[in-house]
Amino acid sequence: MRIMGVDYGRAKIGFALGDKQSRVAAPLEVVYVADGQSPSDVVEKMVAQEEPELLVVGVPLAVGSFHSGDQLKEIRAFIDDLADRLSIEIHEIDESHTSREAQRLQKEEGALADEDSLAAMILLQAWIDENK
Repeated sequence: MRIMGVDYGRAKIGFALGDKQSRVAAPLEVVYVADGQSPSDVVEKMVAQEEPELLVVGVPLAVGSFHSGDQLKEIRAFIDDLADRLSIEIHEIDESHTSREAQRLQKEEGALADEDSLAAMILLQAWIDENK
């Protein structure tokens, strides 16, 4: 089963792809949200292009020093909009600390992918690992 991970942002969105059978996720790319375009437009286009069977969206569940309650509301509204637009299943997963881990992968492991696509890979891999 082909699965897409999404690291939401107003200005840019990180994407990753994974497969439930192989149990591996990999960074795909980062897409910038253009003027006059919504983040949902970007995801809808990427879903049409990559044809995943399931979408996993990172949600800041650990509200505190890094995330606000407003961010959580914004992302939940984004997910609701995607649910209205897409005919695939959408799952949420806690994205807390994925950006920090992505930065660590770049610095210590020499990962060449963009931070946001690495964050999408990390959250997608966590979902795959939790849903054996």
